[in-house]
Amino acid sequence: MAPEVQVVTDSASCLQGLASAAELGVHVVPQWVHIGERSFRDGELTPQQVWQALGRGEKVSTTQPAVRDFVDLYERLGETAGVLVLTIASRLSSTFSTASLAAELCGLERVRLVDSQTALGALGLVALAAARAARQGADLAAVEARAKEAADRVRLFAALETLEPAARSGRVPSLAAHLGNMVRLYPVFELRQGQPRLRGWARHFEDAVDRVVRVAEASVDLAGAEVFLVHGEAPERAEAVASTLRARHRLAAVHRASAPASVSVHLGPGAVTLAVLPSA
Repeated sequence: MAPEVQVVTDSASCLQGLASAAELGVHVVPQWVHIGERSFRDGELTPQQVWQALGRGEKVSTTQPAVRDFVDLYERLGETAGVLVLTIASRLSSTFSTASLAAELCGLERVRLVDSQTALGALGLVALAAARAARQGADLAAVEARAKEAADRVRLFAALETLEPAARSGRVPSLAAHLGNMVRLYPVFELRQGQPRLRGWARHFEDAVDRVVRVAEASVDLAGAEVFLVHGEAPERAEAVASTLRARHRLAAVHRASAPASVSVHLGPGAVTLAVLPSA
């Protein structure tokens, strides 16, 4: 039986196709990717197609789910005990505003919205934590509290092999991208409160990936933690990080996923991101 409280998130959580999310009944509303005059929902386009379009010089952009996308889902879920909506950081996307407007249009009182202030695997981990609480029978207020608590504690670290996509979209400072390209250095970032913060540099990308692990280990207690690795079509790199973490720490769970097309526009190929939700 499905939990009474339903958990909704957007595809920036990278939960589309993840078995653990499907088992917990998490609803994922797709972001949109636009190539020229054509528009695609996440799941209808591969990251390679996005990068090929960028390579051809085509205009590529992303937008939040449409109001209608949320309205349709809310209407399907309207008879439940409640709906908790978790979105990508409002500093990165207008998804939170769109989801809020859709709830107002539906006139639903039992819809709560949480701006996660994060993205990628970190948003995914928050959604999974909330869904587990719902599955255990928690009411809407308790599920919302669990999501906010997880959002406060989750951490997200990233190494990008190319900075051009993220700089083009404003996801990382253009100065960092310029310096990285000029001196051939690879930065390591942490996303906090919806803003990227530089956590170091490396001369080789594999060293940047190693630094992601070291920065995470220095920043958060990984004993009993749940981690989520999201990559830019680089499964071998993600698996190598997962193996390293498993060898050094007793982890509660490890998830891996390739970034969806909407995220790939900004992340670029080869990237490795590491989200960590410490044990409560």
